[in-house]
Amino acid sequence: MNTFWLKMAGFAVVVVVLIVLVNVFTGPMPTEQVQDDEQTVQQEQAEESASESQRESLEDRSSRRALERQQKSVPNRIDAMRQRGVVEQPSEPVRQKVQDLEIEDEVQAERLYQMAVTSSKIARKPMMTYKKMVDYCRQIIQSYPNSIQAEKSRQLLREMPRRDRKMYKVTNEEMGIGK
Repeated sequence: MNTFWLKMAGFAVVVVVLIVLVNVFTGPMPTEQVQDDEQTVQQEQAEESASESQRESLEDRSSRRALERQQKSVPNRIDAMRQRGVVEQPSEPVRQKVQDLEIEDEVQAERLYQMAVTSSKIARKPMMTYKKMVDYCRQIIQSYPNSIQAEKSRQLLREMPRRDRKMYKVTNEEMGIGK
């Protein structure tokens, strides 16, 4: 009788060992975890360096470079949409002098801009709208008209499909397009 329970305990240990081995071999490879960790560290370092550079006197140059990089990294999907006529090709945007904001205002403007970007990504999904993105962009443009975030917001508005711009009555002035 004692051997029966001993056999059951041994069987339970074997099952647990098998489960652990299956998880080890089917889980993510250690190199993938290291790469993921390296990517997150690089992203965190990039975010930290971006926030530090915003406080320095070289803020204008780095922000303009980041804006240019962001404008260049617009997906090819938008270009294809422009060719089909879904998104119209914007005329040359009006360049305004970018003013330095106080740190609190800059943080608030950046927070609103990030919310606008997130709303823009959500609006691309079926059954979603661009309303929140337009509201956030308008709030940035009204509150911080000559900031870098206002320029980025104008770019977001220019990237909206034409039918949505008409629906929300986005003006050329809001998009930063001169007539």
